[in-house]
Amino acid sequence: MDFSTPQELFMSLPFSQAMKKCIVETNWRFSDFDIASLIYNFPFRMLHSETMKLIETIASLTTDENLKKQILQRIAYDKRTIEEIKRTDANCVFLLKYDDDSLDGVYDEFETAFERFDVKYGGFSIEKYQILSKYTKPLVDKHHTESRNMDAEHQTNFDVTDKVPETLGGIKFTQNREISSFWGGITNDELTREVENLDSTRFENAFIELPTPFKFGDKVRSISRNWAAVYSVKEDDYLKTIERAKHDKLLDVTDMDVTVTFPEKGEGAHAHISLFDLEFE
Repeated sequence: MDFSTPQELFMSLPFSQAMKKCIVETNWRFSDFDIASLIYNFPFRMLHSETMKLIETIASLTTDENLKKQILQRIAYDKRTIEEIKRTDANCVFLLKYDDDSLDGVYDEFETAFERFDVKYGGFSIEKYQILSKYTKPLVDKHHTESRNMDAEHQTNFDVTDKVPETLGGIKFTQNREISSFWGGITNDELTREVENLDSTRFENAFIELPTPFKFGDKVRSISRNWAAVYSVKEDDYLKTIERAKHDKLLDVTDMDVTVTFPEKGEGAHAHISLFDLEFE
């Protein structure tokens, strides 16, 4: 299906009908930047390839050159990182694990582990480990960590320690052998520092103001979990979060998640849920 705007694309995605109706009735307009952030952080997990295709479509539709640059950086970074994890390297092995965290085995090559997967066990992951001993030289001999620094150029410090990392990354697959997510990476260069920084001016980390059709006390249901609950955010508190985000760069799109409570489970029973995951009960 062809779309003329990113908002049109976003409205085609499978999320709460209550939210779709609210967006239409309030004539709520998201920027292209907002849409890219919402899709990248979509509350219903998509295949990695689906997410990349959607944000690539946004890059082709937007006139926001900064957003286009960020999306192309993200796509290039993800592609490179996945290839790094898959690559056979000296003194590295690949662990095949199933979703129940049981270990199938340890393999010399990624492809061997991938082919060894048995569909009857459901989803699986393949993790890349270094063989660390006094007889081997590690592929990566420094441990890189990220920390937030509001005074840094990209709001992130990339610190290096002498600790040698044991794991170099992993890829999680569905039962159909499709990538759902991944983590890790080896190369610490300018692309990494651009894409993986915590800067709130990146679409991946942005705070996005949302309308809400719900009021305190409404009976609601989570689409993904099928939980019956009560919407428990007062309007003043909701507006305070939006106001705070104008001055606090630490907030991101997940800070618009709302609290629902479960009265039948006793006092204090609650969860934090995306508005896009809620319908009226």
